[in-house]
Amino acid sequence: MTPWLAPRADGAPRPPPWSNAAMRRLLPCVLLPFAACALVARMRPAPEAADWSAATWRTVVARPEASLRGLSIVDANDVWAGGDRGTLLRSVDGGVFWQDVAPPDTAACDFRDVHAFDHDNAIVMVAGQPARLYRTADGGATWAIVHHDPRPEVFFDAIAFDGDRGYLLGDPLDGAFMLLRSDDRGGRWTALPGPRALPGEAAFAASGTCLQAGGGTVRFVTGGTACRIFTSGDGGQSWSAQDLPLRRGAASQGGFGIGMAGCDGIVVGGDYAAPRDAAGTAARTVDGSLWFPVPPPGALGYRSAALWFDASQVLAVGEAGASFSRDRGQTWRPFGSEGFHALARGRDGAVFACGGGGRVARLELPR
Repeated sequence: MTPWLAPRADGAPRPPPWSNAAMRRLLPCVLLPFAACALVARMRPAPEAADWSAATWRTVVARPEASLRGLSIVDANDVWAGGDRGTLLRSVDGGVFWQDVAPPDTAACDFRDVHAFDHDNAIVMVAGQPARLYRTADGGATWAIVHHDPRPEVFFDAIAFDGDRGYLLGDPLDGAFMLLRSDDRGGRWTALPGPRALPGEAAFAASGTCLQAGGGTVRFVTGGTACRIFTSGDGGQSWSAQDLPLRRGAASQGGFGIGMAGCDGIVVGGDYAAPRDAAGTAARTVDGSLWFPVPPPGALGYRSAALWFDASQVLAVGEAGASFSRDRGQTWRPFGSEGFHALARGRDGAVFACGGGGRVARLELPR
């Protein structure tokens, strides 16, 4: 007779092993090892984020005749950098070799901003005359002019994309900031109703980061006689403005770069004519809307771009130096000995910077 079919001593039938009563007795024995494994897994410390404060720069190219301010990183291999004297460079091997990919007849152009969508498609911005946007679909082998403004007073400051939707910011004309939008990766551009500027207020084409777009929100920062941040949540149709607690009052002062990580944000700036003056060089937000001054000494000096590595670590650069925060921008300490104009991060996490002397450098963690 099958053992579980044999009657008990009192004559009652013995319950099968899958009966409710039997299973209640067996479950603790079966589940205890799994519960213990789950507890051990929960007790293990979560993997720590990389400590970017210990990283160092490795220069991958230097063109002493140029100053580079436009930068876009597809990934660790595909890097674009632009600047004055018609300089537009691209590397597809992480900076070992560089190609001059500038459009024809642009030796006098200043490529202040670059946005690469992928390995083939990119758009570049010429800041002053001729104020133009060029687009390539073959990695820089050929180019098409997708926007041109011949007015001598036009000056473009930055381009930014949120997916396929892009924005172009220019200095004020007739009392309002110039703004355009593209919904097809920069193929066609239409004018937006730019917000009114105060007398003597403008934006800075210092790093391509005075304009930021992401998550359906567009922001840009200004300087000069006023220092404000403008925000739009409806694709640039309407704008709200808030004063920023940064250095202002002169043409060399104000907000220069925006860095956002969700609702956390940093705006850096100061006075490029006094780059080591730390007064009014950083402001921060924790909700994406209200901005507060970073207590002295701010970001430690004039900074033109800021980049978040994770939810707490932020790097800011200026041509005269760099600084690093590990507490969401509340306090800063010096970072390395080199300065740069612009910072950018690729989709795989690779970080590069560019600056004076035609320098492009990669940020590398210690091994």
